[in-house]
Amino acid sequence: MKTYPSGSAATVTIPFVDDNGDPVIPTAAAVRVLDEDGGVLLASHALAVAPGDTEAVYTVSGALNTVAAGKTVRVVVVLLTTADGAVEVQVPYVVRAGSELVVPRTSFQTYYQAILLAQDMPRMDGWGRAGEAERTAALIEAYDRLTRIGYEVRRPTGLDTLNRLDPGWVEHYRPRDWPLLTPEQFRAADAGWRMALRKAQIVEADIILNGDVIAGRRRAGLMSETIGESSMMFRAGKPLSLGVSEEALRYLTGFVTLRAMTGRA
Repeated sequence: MKTYPSGSAATVTIPFVDDNGDPVIPTAAAVRVLDEDGGVLLASHALAVAPGDTEAVYTVSGALNTVAAGKTVRVVVVLLTTADGAVEVQVPYVVRAGSELVVPRTSFQTYYQAILLAQDMPRMDGWGRAGEAERTAALIEAYDRLTRIGYEVRRPTGLDTLNRLDPGWVEHYRPRDWPLLTPEQFRAADAGWRMALRKAQIVEADIILNGDVIAGRRRAGLMSETIGESSMMFRAGKPLSLGVSEEALRYLTGFVTLRAMTGRA
């Protein structure tokens, strides 16, 4: 599908063909525009066709292609009236508002922050082979996985009377908190936790791009595998799964919590 910037007009070409790709000869046509949920953005109205036409060109106004953040789909639906009955043709396209990586709504970092940080991280094979679109999609999926678990972030306030680090106060972040978290609140959160999230996101994105074959076998309960002269043995039983790879969780050691929480404190 073609992609258009938010707020710009989109010009699409509608071929006069049936569901099998065979050409049809329309005597009349009507067009409407839908959103990705099937909602009507522009009601059905006549589309001019002339004898001998094999396609039509239609422009959707920029007003119908405005999204606040992320991306969405628009669908141009044309109903062709022919001598043999009606034929519907759909032409979808994508509308994107700037970067898809919006901190902290869809990512813990921008694309270029991830590029810079990944340079200092080892064994990034999947990440290294991928292009920007693939990396972006993987970062969004990694963010989605990492925001399904809870975090406990301690903020020390200094030293106590025995010269020990005062545990200070604790912030709890639940999965349902993320849609409400503002950029200002995220920037004010503990820097160590934010860096751990960024590294975990990149590692998880790399695994998404590369495929975590070993973890998949472990989750399936496989205890051993032999291929030729090579063999692998696993511990009995399936590991606890949080929906995130062990490699990503290592960066979040000390922050992940499995207990139920009632709010941030």
